[in-house]
Amino acid sequence: MSARKNAAERSSKAVSRVQQLRAAAAAAGRDDGPGADGTVDPDVVRTALATLSHDDQRLLADRYVGGRRLEVVARELGIPGRSAPRRLQHAEDRFARALAAAHARGGARRACVETCHDLPAYVGHRLGGGRRELLEDHLLGCSGCLRAFVEVHGVAWALQDVAPVLRGGPVPTARSVPPVLGAALTRAPRRGFLPGPVPAAIGRPVAVAAAVGVVAVAIAAGTLLDGDGALVAAPSPVPAAMGGSSTAPAPQVTMLLSPDASAAAPSPDVSLTASPSPSSGPVPDPEPTSSASTTSPGDEPTSQESFASVPPASTPPRGPSPGTTSAPSPAPTRSASSPSAPAPAPASEPVTTTVALDVSGRGTFQVIPTGGGQIVDVSPRDGNVRVQRAADGSWSVSTRGSSTGVLDVRVTGPGGSAPGALLVPVD
Repeated sequence: MSARKNAAERSSKAVSRVQQLRAAAAAAGRDDGPGADGTVDPDVVRTALATLSHDDQRLLADRYVGGRRLEVVARELGIPGRSAPRRLQHAEDRFARALAAAHARGGARRACVETCHDLPAYVGHRLGGGRRELLEDHLLGCSGCLRAFVEVHGVAWALQDVAPVLRGGPVPTARSVPPVLGAALTRAPRRGFLPGPVPAAIGRPVAVAAAVGVVAVAIAAGTLLDGDGALVAAPSPVPAAMGGSSTAPAPQVTMLLSPDASAAAPSPDVSLTASPSPSSGPVPDPEPTSSASTTSPGDEPTSQESFASVPPASTPPRGPSPGTTSAPSPAPTRSASSPSAPAPAPASEPVTTTVALDVSGRGTFQVIPTGGGQIVDVSPRDGNVRVQRAADGSWSVSTRGSSTGVLDVRVTGPGGSAPGALLVPVD
């Protein structure tokens, strides 16, 4: 009894340390202390939630993200009213372990990885004296692990802190949403470190504004493209001229419309459109009548002659020579502008990680992989736990003489996935 009391006092000292750091940050005019509003990483929370079962995800999301009453959520999930608080507590414990494992995967040092793995046992007062002292020494000197402790200690607060982002869907990038919307997403008003109710309307105006911003950007881009296509008569020179610089479209349009600017910088595509125009004398060319009418040959005959002198086949015509009207020069110009074949994308590397699972309760549990992963190895770290592997490759653990223990589960998965594992009791 005294050991549990001392553990509770030490845990309260850790919470007091967090509150002292928050007070110091507030005195310095900063809002980035541990447990401050908007400091929880939504990606870490999503990774931890993905390792839970469907019922645990529904229970936690409806209760803390949606702000619904527990009895209503339990009735929809078919949970008896008396056992609803106990089921919610078990879901919070499993989410705390998954949250600690997600933080451990992002640890830069081995001490940080071990500390994050032991955070659920530290919060639940299940660590020995020596290990607890080492963990506290590292915890109070590492800001990243201290933030992880705050989230594992208050899982309900962590869910409520990212509730606006989770309700709004994927986080918009800086290219699609102005910085003000991004700040509103990550800095939603909260009540502080302790969990509290979140209004159900938070997050929806931000999501609507983000969607409106994306649609406005798409409409503006389409309008600019349509405007350029309407101003330029010949469709082929437009992508060649706009491909040079996409930051200033207006000067490019004026250059295309004025024959002086086009004559100063001739290109193979422009020479094709201007070559059929007559230079001097009655040259019969019945085919390019439409292109000659669009380029207005009567305004600048000197520039038209310079364009006509670019291909080698159009230099000799001074008299009526209809045999030289077909020039083989467009073939090399089209081959020069043809895009090269894209390089094949490199194959993604497989992801291998180690997940720490707490065994709570006596009996037999089956180790189930999550996130599309495959279990490679299971080894006990703490407690009197026996690990067994069946002939079909499945893993199971059982407790002997003790109701607690810690397992290290090594899981591998395809590239880009987030493999994990969980324990399911065997009836």
